[in-house]
Amino acid sequence: MYFENRQYIQKPPTKVSNMTQTPVRILGLSGEYRPTSKSGMMVNLALSCAESKGAEIIFWDCAEKPLPFVGEDGCWENENVKEFQTLASSCDAFFVCSPEYHGTMSGVMKNTFDWLYDKHIGGKPFGLMCTLGGMQNSNTLNHMRIMLRWLHAWPVPEQLAIGHVKDAFDEDGGAEYKSTIANSINATYNGISVQDTWEDQERYLIEDKIGKYKNHYYARYEDGKIVEVWKLDCNDVLAIVLPKAQKQYPKKKAGNAKDPRIGVTISKKEIYAVGTCILG
Repeated sequence: MYFENRQYIQKPPTKVSNMTQTPVRILGLSGEYRPTSKSGMMVNLALSCAESKGAEIIFWDCAEKPLPFVGEDGCWENENVKEFQTLASSCDAFFVCSPEYHGTMSGVMKNTFDWLYDKHIGGKPFGLMCTLGGMQNSNTLNHMRIMLRWLHAWPVPEQLAIGHVKDAFDEDGGAEYKSTIANSINATYNGISVQDTWEDQERYLIEDKIGKYKNHYYARYEDGKIVEVWKLDCNDVLAIVLPKAQKQYPKKKAGNAKDPRIGVTISKKEIYAVGTCILG
């Protein structure tokens, strides 16, 4: 092969054999200590989404298993380092989120990556996220992309920056986030499973689906950048969604629809009427 005996900056994609039924294994890494940190919450939201699609997920918590600084006494024999590198080697993909400190990734994030090499993550995809106390930008994301290219990993094109992160999550860490690239902002709740009765359906939407999170965030992108973000209270979302879902319910329940699941879209007009503008 052309690349076998030559130096390269970015190596070609790892060859993949025939597909199997083995779930994709995804490791989540945070540039802050503890899963209750804002970056930890971001990573775990992404992991939860991946798990719902059938992935096997793991979150490495640097608070429980801290990684030493590279070069400090005893670091090369550290058991956490050995476990971390073995775990990274066994995973197929990664979700990463760092806070932005002084225009770049956190020290925790950089030190985490200092223990990874081509042999652990080369040719593997990375989904990148960052959190900011103020307005969002792509400084930290760009720096992580450069670093990962040097490690021969593959940062995916889509990336996410959450500004004003202190307002992004409920007190218990939950939030509903939806985005669109349409010309006008909207939010769609797809794949809502149909329950046995409308009473059960209403209870499911209130307790397990829409009402599960107090705050619902809707973002609109243009040319890969967030240009508009709105926040709606779950009670306002329910006031919009429930009548629309109830109208669909009989047909969905009877099995007379191409898609047996309920799907509801909240329009720009409805968002503007009851939402709070965060950006735009």
